[in-house]
Amino acid sequence: MFIIDYHVHTRLCNHAAGSMNAYARRAVELGLSGIVFLDHLTLRPDDRRSSMAEEEVGLYYGAVRRLARLYRGRLEILSGLEIDHNPEWNPRARELAERFAFDVVTASVHFSGDMSFVSRKSAGRNRDVPDDAFADAYFAALDSMLDDPFFDVVGHVDVLKKFGRKISPELAGRFRKLFSRMAALNLVMEMNTSGFDHPAAEPYPGETLLRLAAEAGLPVCLGSDAHAPEQVGRHFGDATRLLARCGHTRLTQLVGRKARFISLDAA
Repeated sequence: MFIIDYHVHTRLCNHAAGSMNAYARRAVELGLSGIVFLDHLTLRPDDRRSSMAEEEVGLYYGAVRRLARLYRGRLEILSGLEIDHNPEWNPRARELAERFAFDVVTASVHFSGDMSFVSRKSAGRNRDVPDDAFADAYFAALDSMLDDPFFDVVGHVDVLKKFGRKISPELAGRFRKLFSRMAALNLVMEMNTSGFDHPAAEPYPGETLLRLAAEAGLPVCLGSDAHAPEQVGRHFGDATRLLARCGHTRLTQLVGRKARFISLDAA
């Protein structure tokens, strides 16, 4: 199986369980060809409790490289960062991403101002926010993120639906434009399979948006967003079948921040 899981967390983010070695062992059991440790880097001070600290980035990078040597010949272990988009802190995030030889840098929208799109606690507070206003806030953050594309991958691109909001035809039209912009910037879209286990009950993105991404020629990589070893590679069989049904013919793999492609048939 020539599939790499491009989104695996570690305990450094303060909300994941299990050792890095346990994640690697699980990937070997599944027959994956590789995993990318993609831990959170959130630099805005009020949200650092769910992220490694800035001074831990070097420790984290070194730990990934040591594990990669241990598993050489059995599993490709790559290093990455999931950077939480915040324009104020982007220069510092870019500096940290470029200081080390990371294989993948992913940018994700989790917040817009005081609004969280991913927190279960915030979902209750956001319940009375109209869908249009919720989407406007999310797209403002996405658009701002693409204004400074120092990253390689856009993570869980439609995560605003996590707690049950729907992708309306109007919203799909906004994503169509976003995908064209991402393709022009040579960015990769993550297909994040954690959504199968959330109230959304489908990956990020789901079928409608996957078809639009295929029309835009947008490259795709797979990520489980694993926060525990048993979540590595979750739902990848369903994900690859869904990709093929939606018109995608290949998967993207990134090593040393350079893209390579394999056919879905080979995967």
